[in-house]
Amino acid sequence: MASSGNFATWHGGFQNKSDIDISEGGCRVTSGSGAFRALSTFVLPTNSGKWYVEVCATSNSGNTSYVGVVSEESPDLNDDGTSFNFGRSSGDKTVFFDITIGKIKTENSDSQTGLTTFSSANDIIGMVIDMDNDNVQFYGNGSALGTAQAFPDASQNYYIWCGGNNDKAKHINAGQDSTFGGAVSAGGNSDGNGFGDFKYTVPTDAKAICSANLSISSDIDPAGADGATDNPTTHFGVVTYTGNGTARTISGLGFQPDLIWAKRRTATTIRHYLVDSSRGFTKYLHSDGTFTQGTSSDGVTSANSDGFVIGGDLSYVNTNTDTYVAWCWKANGGTTSTNTSGTATSTVQANTKAGFSICLTDNYTAGTGVTIGHGLGKAPAFYIHKTTGDNSSGGASQNFTWHVYHKSLGATKAMFLDTNAGASTAIGYWNNTEPTSSVLSLGNLIAGNGQSLVYAWSEIEGYSKFGQYDANGSADGPFIYTGFRPKLVWIKMTVSGDHWGVWDTARGTENPIDNILTWSTENAESSNDYYRVDFLSNGFKLRDGNAQINHASYDPYIWGAWADVPFKYANAF
Repeated sequence: MASSGNFATWHGGFQNKSDIDISEGGCRVTSGSGAFRALSTFVLPTNSGKWYVEVCATSNSGNTSYVGVVSEESPDLNDDGTSFNFGRSSGDKTVFFDITIGKIKTENSDSQTGLTTFSSANDIIGMVIDMDNDNVQFYGNGSALGTAQAFPDASQNYYIWCGGNNDKAKHINAGQDSTFGGAVSAGGNSDGNGFGDFKYTVPTDAKAICSANLSISSDIDPAGADGATDNPTTHFGVVTYTGNGTARTISGLGFQPDLIWAKRRTATTIRHYLVDSSRGFTKYLHSDGTFTQGTSSDGVTSANSDGFVIGGDLSYVNTNTDTYVAWCWKANGGTTSTNTSGTATSTVQANTKAGFSICLTDNYTAGTGVTIGHGLGKAPAFYIHKTTGDNSSGGASQNFTWHVYHKSLGATKAMFLDTNAGASTAIGYWNNTEPTSSVLSLGNLIAGNGQSLVYAWSEIEGYSKFGQYDANGSADGPFIYTGFRPKLVWIKMTVSGDHWGVWDTARGTENPIDNILTWSTENAESSNDYYRVDFLSNGFKLRDGNAQINHASYDPYIWGAWADVPFKYANAF
């Protein structure tokens, strides 16, 4: 990548909309007579590194003018424009410099006092956000002010934020303009990688907050040693096609898939169709019900290096003139191995590069909890479980549904892929035990008498991500950072109500994408303003306030996403 790419700016989706203006390409945020808060478009890379940013503060006279860092878990971080109170109460998970008072504060407690104050226009506050040492170093017009410890939870996302009231303005420079829109003379200082244009010298080892400096997994890096295969699109893909009622090959995927999840788009009564290479492609399941495993020689029959082969099935995959979509993941080309890491032996095929594995076990009976190996080498963030056998053997009433673990809900709760139900709490789902880098837990409520199937995904930086968000009930909905341009996004409210919605760039080719299918129903594809989602270079943004995606009364929502292009290379593709 030749250029530095995108730089962090202020994001309007996090405004206090009652009294705020964002201008100059998102770099300048200005308040009127009221208070305001604004956050950066970038989530700060949380695993390691030092990151440098400058903020030019305009009209600082009077009280209340802040620059700092805030966690996504701050209780006051919301988009409704009515409850912005960052850093003013305990539990806010912030660190900031109070420009006009000369204090560094963490969660409303004074960390350091008696520091330099700034009251003139165009004072520049610099910050080094040090993820290696969990602190923020503040600078005023190039001189060190002080350092505050921060980041108590390395698993959370953090944003640059600013605030103030009474006609204040903040202009961010993450490296795009050392003049701050012509307010000061140019500095001409870059980081150690040669990226950025800063007013003051960039501290040693600190980097500009730009897409070129983002880290991604080397295993999915399009600019890696083998760019032909080190790419998100060689591990996950979506294809659409029109059925013809006769056996045929579906090509254009670009890799050999091991999980194929197909749905007829135009028919309300045709179920989702899931096959995988571990069980054999002739064996299928439906995500929209507790049905047992079926067998068909007319569905998906095999996979190849560019797609898969379908038979003459006139319903699930190949009705003449009907349109279909297939979501496809690569595991290990159908080659399995025996995994003895858990208390029950599992049969596993894993793609550690892209964080996906297929796990099978039948070494236990209903009413007992077990652990099984998943082969990913890191803890899964999302997995779904299904007992493939029939329910005639007895067992707990929930044995035959699809059980969902999601990292944001934790090991005490489960969701159900085949219904619109909300999160349920019980020790019997996951034994209240979080997955590890080697095993995951299946509790006594879900371990049935048949074979158990688990599809498990871990997060891979620049390729896959899973999380939750709070809704605001507005057409100007929350922005969710992923670190890549999504190819597929799914969303589910955690209370009972709407179903598991899924959007992708194969069925929706331009923003806003409003072509929704629901994993938990056999419904045909719907398209209307209630389901509008923007797919952006670094995440996605909700564009309606309906219950499916953004109803303020139905918080929180969980979500998952897989990449089309990592944000690092957004300008190169």
